[in-house]
Amino acid sequence: MSQASVVPIPNQPLVFISYNLADSAFQEKLNSLLSREPGFNRISMSEHPDIEGNKEPGPLFRPVIERANVAVLLISPQYLTSHFSSLEALALVEQRARRDLRLFPILLRPCSWREVKWLSETQVFPLDGEPISAHMEEEQESLWALAARHRSNCLRK
Repeated sequence: MSQASVVPIPNQPLVFISYNLADSAFQEKLNSLLSREPGFNRISMSEHPDIEGNKEPGPLFRPVIERANVAVLLISPQYLTSHFSSLEALALVEQRARRDLRLFPILLRPCSWREVKWLSETQVFPLDGEPISAHMEEEQESLWALAARHRSNCLRK
């Protein structure tokens, strides 16, 4: 099992991306947009390690989650039904309650996100509550770019 990759840049904001491995293509899309964003070099990012067997990822992510300034959660049916993703999301919600961790959930595909208490109480993106995949393809590109800009704004607040 590999370690969560954290670039230890002192005094730099840390963005934690929480996603289900089934949504890796969406995570790569977001990473691509963030890497082209002005000032991106000021941001450290954590990605999922490969999870072997049924080992709990919690101990690997706890130090990263505790350091994160913003958590981007890529929400999909797989994310909402995954035991690992649920543990990770609950740890993020716990950190939000304890300190100033900003959660930025991005709806990827249609799912029952409104039935998840912590998620229904959190501002999601897109703001209309419709997943990115429900929008026309050209709108999807604009939404991804807007999501990257909004995430940057979360770090400046």
